Amino acid sequence: MALCTQIILRMNELPKSETYELISQLKRAAISIVSNIAEGSGRGSDKDFCRFLHISLGSSYEVESQLIIANNIYGLEIDDLMGELVSVQKQLQSFIKVLNQRIHEAA
Repeated sequence: MALCTQIILRMNELPKSETYELISQLKRAAISIVSNIAEGSGRGSDKDFCRFLHISLGSSYEVESQLIIANNIYGLEIDDLMGELVSVQKQLQSFIKVLNQRIHEAA
């Protein structure tokens, strides 16, 4: 949630001409990370939760590539965001691994 908030706030540093392109895409992808974690947690099964965590992880990689583009084109400082993003990605990967183990043990 904190990462998503930071990304949205940092979008104010990009040119207004990117409002409907890069800014919009970055905001949607960042929100998708949080939204899929929330939706998956309410699904009631580890298998469903794991599927939504995979979607969230995919969105995190989308955010990563878009932040790099924003840095390359507009000089947006992203070191702090990338550090937090990598941490979130590692947490998601670890959680997916734990859920997959539980799913296989239950089978």
